[in-house]
Amino acid sequence: MPPSRTARMEDTGDWRADIKRWINEHWKGSDSISDSMVSFFHLAFDNTRCPDHAWFGVHKSSVSLVVGGIFLAAIVKISRQDSGLWLLLDQDPPLVDEVDYKPVIAAQGSPFPLMWAHSMSLSVIPNVIANDLIWRSFASASEKILHSPRIASDRDSVQQRRNKKRLSDFWVPKQSVHFFPDEIQDEGTITEGAKHQVTVNAYERDSTARRKCIDHYGTRCFVCGFLFESVYGEVAKDFIHVHHLRPLSEIGSEYAVNPVEDLRPVCPNCHAVLHLRKPAFSVEEVMAFFRK
Repeated sequence: MPPSRTARMEDTGDWRADIKRWINEHWKGSDSISDSMVSFFHLAFDNTRCPDHAWFGVHKSSVSLVVGGIFLAAIVKISRQDSGLWLLLDQDPPLVDEVDYKPVIAAQGSPFPLMWAHSMSLSVIPNVIANDLIWRSFASASEKILHSPRIASDRDSVQQRRNKKRLSDFWVPKQSVHFFPDEIQDEGTITEGAKHQVTVNAYERDSTARRKCIDHYGTRCFVCGFLFESVYGEVAKDFIHVHHLRPLSEIGSEYAVNPVEDLRPVCPNCHAVLHLRKPAFSVEEVMAFFRK
């Protein structure tokens, strides 16, 4: 059965059936392994923070979700040494029995060295699926891998020739409830202004803008200086809201976001205070409140 954290599929054909067919042909797996493998990729799709850069495909030697030349999540059937489950993880990943951890060589020259979880046995998949910390680590790694030098080596045309499908073209994660209209989402494009209907009208946004803002300012609150990781530890590493200085509700046409000039990282408390007034308080005004 798919996990409870479901997403809705857009028109792409039956990827689940393709996975099950591959397992039966190349791994001689039971139905339970096939179902677990579907759930494994279901979670990988739902936790990938770079859906516009990720490509999925079922091939003779593997079922894989990749960015550039890097596996995000894969089941491989090649040599005995390389066969099995592969999952990209952040540094200091949670440990799972019967899973080995290997450095991602292509990411060693980037600001964010990453790890792969690898197991030659598919029997570990249910334990991986059930481990929330694994998927938090995977989500973080799926964003940080974009800083790897190898990402630029594979263009879209290469993935298309391999008959892979861009993740954002067929996978739409379950919508989350957001209390602030300018919080940058993890999907979309860097051009802002195109509306889509959720519970209320929201603007389509790109994780690229959020990432570039955080790369410049860091994850410490721009208003009060709060750093989640210093208080809550690893579980809250890299957590921060991103505030849009220009109210999107006042923008009637599409415009290109400047992540450094238009965005600021703020903690949820300061973000709430910024929006206590319409139009929102400026960052400088809330800084002045905080000092009193």
